Amino acid sequence: YLSYPILQKAGIPTSLYPDNAVYLFAPEGFWEQARYMLLAIIVLLFITYLLWIRLRLLKKERVLHDRELVLLEKYKALFTNMPLAYMKHRLIYNAKGDVVDYQVEEVNPMFEECFAKAEKVVGKKGSELRGSRYNEFVVLYKKMFIEKKSFTFEYYYSATQKYYEIINIASTEQGMVDIFCVDVTDLRKTRSMLESVNYKLSMALDVANITPWRWDLERHTVLCDVNRPIELKHCTDNEDSLAVPEEQYFSKIHKDDRERVKAAYSALIAGKVVKIREEYRVLDKREHHYSYEWVEAQATVDQWDKNGKPLSLVGSSVVITTRKQMELALRDAKEHAEESNRLKSAFLANMSHEIRTPLNAIVGFSDLLQNLDVFTPEEVKQFVETININCTLLLALMNDILDMSRIESGTMDFQFESHDLTSVLQQVYDSQRLSMPQGVELRTGFPEEEGKSILTDSVRLKQVVNNLINNAKKFTVAGSITFGYLMDEPDYTTLYVEDTGSGISEEDQKHIFERFYKADNFTQGAGLGLSICHTIVNRLQGEIAVSSQFGKGTRFEVRLPDGIRE
Repeated sequence: YLSYPILQKAGIPTSLYPDNAVYLFAPEGFWEQARYMLLAIIVLLFITYLLWIRLRLLKKERVLHDRELVLLEKYKALFTNMPLAYMKHRLIYNAKGDVVDYQVEEVNPMFEECFAKAEKVVGKKGSELRGSRYNEFVVLYKKMFIEKKSFTFEYYYSATQKYYEIINIASTEQGMVDIFCVDVTDLRKTRSMLESVNYKLSMALDVANITPWRWDLERHTVLCDVNRPIELKHCTDNEDSLAVPEEQYFSKIHKDDRERVKAAYSALIAGKVVKIREEYRVLDKREHHYSYEWVEAQATVDQWDKNGKPLSLVGSSVVITTRKQMELALRDAKEHAEESNRLKSAFLANMSHEIRTPLNAIVGFSDLLQNLDVFTPEEVKQFVETININCTLLLALMNDILDMSRIESGTMDFQFESHDLTSVLQQVYDSQRLSMPQGVELRTGFPEEEGKSILTDSVRLKQVVNNLINNAKKFTVAGSITFGYLMDEPDYTTLYVEDTGSGISEEDQKHIFERFYKADNFTQGAGLGLSICHTIVNRLQGEIAVSSQFGKGTRFEVRLPDGIRE
């Protein structure tokens, strides 16, 4: 330890002493003397910095406060002028933390205008508000916070008869719910009107059996918009899917119509036509039964791309099976009428010939009999026989015409009684055997058992058998004509007339029972006998059929019930 003042008086420099020497009473340096001032300046600067920071924060807070005020003013303006009714609920919880009620915190002017004044609802619990349906709101709020999503439902306010869409959204404030009420009365009326129009349109399309559809050419699918048309049935396993690939759509079309329909659509897509209308057959499956229905489809282009290429087609389909059947029936009726007209013309021409031929013979030979001295007794007898034969022919012809007239007018009477069939047919045999052509034998085929009794009109039945035998005589020049009956079926009897004549071709067999039809125009008769037989057999509740081999003979069979069928 050294005394600094002594050293300074002695003039001894401090550099001569070690570095660890401690100087006593040494004078203070500049920094020692100024340290308190520097400390005060630093403290003052720090305080100044803190004040500056505080002023900046205050300025920012003021700016934020001003912004908040602006936002609050905007929010207030929005809240006040919002065209939606608004209400805020504060949720009320029990000790377990479950929502048990709610309290109305605030409402906007639109809410007051639509529902109730603020003083009547603000601060009130839902359970205290009349007609608030607070139980439903409580259940809804529980579910809303569990599932963490908003809910929307429709509400009808009976006081004003208006519909509102209520939107419930969890607020950013804890335990708060924002509720917006949108007036959808006009929208609901419009929707109801649209639903009514759509329903009426759907009903009209359903009554008319019309089905609209749309064909997406990019996706290659056909979509039915209302009811599934027959073309789209059974195309997919998913019954709810109404769109099917176009290949499946076309696969349902009858193969004979498919290429024609494809060509029509191709022409429409290519722009060669602006509209198409096609009729075609479509496969329909109903309870394991397959059939074809007629469909009429109309189509045009719905949308084009920027290059003018069609993107989709729209059209309609209508099942026209009934109409097509009517058209075919009318066509058949027209052809039948034309054929009947032709046959009637031929009949009139044939009648004039058929009537003139026996009349000429009767008149001619009657004139010859005016001078009996010129002819021998044998010649006179032959003339009389010829006159009788032609009278019989003329009488048969007139009877056929009269029978046809009675059939046309519905005045042909039938008297049903029980008759012994063998006895009836024996009477036919007795009347026919004397007029058989030379070289032709008339035979009978009656069962050996006791006679068969049936309930029928014997006069009409004999007329049928006589007509069939007379028809056989025209085409049988040699051999035999056999008629009789068979009891091969319970409650029914089959009569038959079989000959060994020239037979009937398969084509003629198809028309043999038609009126005025003659397989051989050179044979006598008007072509009415078999048609009359067919009508009489039907009135006797029976059936008549023909089988024949051309050049070998013909067999007619009449199947009759033993009694009258109800």
